[in-house]
Amino acid sequence: MHEELYYRIAGEVLVLPPLAERPEDIETLALHFAQHATLTQGALIRLHAHDWPGDVRELELVIARAKRRSSTIEADDISACFDPTPTKS
Repeated sequence: MHEELYYRIAGEVLVLPPLAERPEDIETLALHFAQHATLTQGALIRLHAHDWPGDVRELELVIARAKRRSSTIEADDISACFDPTPTKS
């Protein structure tokens, strides 16, 4: 059953490089995720400075957290919304 579903939805496979390799997409995606919030120039600069190890999902979550802080998203809002780097025990 699962095989059949795979072949129904796997008509085309898109391979995209990670977000860190596509900095030109960061602003477009961030504005899409922000929707009814405003991203300041400082916030966009802060987004571009991050290396995005969590790829597009991390960007989406950072914007969602920042939107809960303010409807005008500043660089400090972005910085406050990054997860701390996980450490190995």
